[in-house]
Amino acid sequence: MDKPVFSCPEHSGAVSERATRAFSEALPRLLTMVNDKFSVDSRLFSRLTPEQLVFLGDAHRHFGDMLRAVFEFSLYEHVEKEFGWYAGVMRSRGFGEQYLRNMVEAWIIAVHAAIGHREACELSGPLEWLDANVDRLSRPAPEQAAHPSPRVGDFLRLALSGKRSRALDYLLELLRLGEKPEDTVLHTVLPAMAEIGRLWEANEISVSDEHAATEISRYALQRIMDEIPREKPLGFPAIVGCVPGEQHDIGAMLTAAYMEARGWDVTYLGRSAPGRDLLKTVAEAAPAVCVFSITMIARLPASRDLFIELRKEAPGMGIIAGGHAAEVASGALGRYVDAVTGGFRETHEAALRLAGGHA
Repeated sequence: MDKPVFSCPEHSGAVSERATRAFSEALPRLLTMVNDKFSVDSRLFSRLTPEQLVFLGDAHRHFGDMLRAVFEFSLYEHVEKEFGWYAGVMRSRGFGEQYLRNMVEAWIIAVHAAIGHREACELSGPLEWLDANVDRLSRPAPEQAAHPSPRVGDFLRLALSGKRSRALDYLLELLRLGEKPEDTVLHTVLPAMAEIGRLWEANEISVSDEHAATEISRYALQRIMDEIPREKPLGFPAIVGCVPGEQHDIGAMLTAAYMEARGWDVTYLGRSAPGRDLLKTVAEAAPAVCVFSITMIARLPASRDLFIELRKEAPGMGIIAGGHAAEVASGALGRYVDAVTGGFRETHEAALRLAGGHA
């Protein structure tokens, strides 16, 4: 995809640091203005229920955080993909093109109402580009359709049909045939979970189907990772978890299980712990390495703030960031972490190097 070009009569190109700072400072007010507009529209036209308004409030907060990350980390080339994901999620819940257009326009209006003219022109560039492309971006992309391998398809059918025991037995049979547990995870379970997500975003399966299949897959991941042979203790303590606000914990869970099997003394923190709690745990545990998962780019600003505080509190500790958003923003994150990794094996090797071991 070519990098989007954003422009207005007084500005073109990337958003300046001054405009970025103005957006970050105004974000709570901007979010209130966007939500108020939808609340007023609901009272006028009786289109939205109170439950839908609450859901939209959460969705708008995520969208605003995504915009902030785009501005602060210069991720303009990812705007189309991130908005496409957002559009898919909203579409699966009954909010189609008209909602998306109204939402983008509400942000444009709020930016111009709450922020100085020149900065608003800069900031509205990406939003105006989205507004001009809503009709295209709101449609499911045909190339998203996947063609899973037979083994992925077999596990997927069992997970979608709610057959937890049979789904696990299918995977355990692969292990009995000699496959390594981590390879079963990488080549069967994770591709199946990606397909579950695609089917849900495309509204091809229900929310209850998605939840059931995802929980079965999580159960299978935990059981299969427990089959990895345990190695002798390395003597290195590590903390593994998600950055503040991050709800997607599969990567962190797999990393914790793999490092534990390879001999690390792992403290696993799970998902979405507040930053102050993470800092307290690090101070108490004094780990050699901390590993944090960042899946959504909306979580990047909070991640950066956490890493800055970790450097102050534990300057000699190794810090590793992993996950989709970490890889997308690897260049910018390199100022705050020691390594950005793409999977649990790579994370283990990087952690060994940082802790003084040998990969």
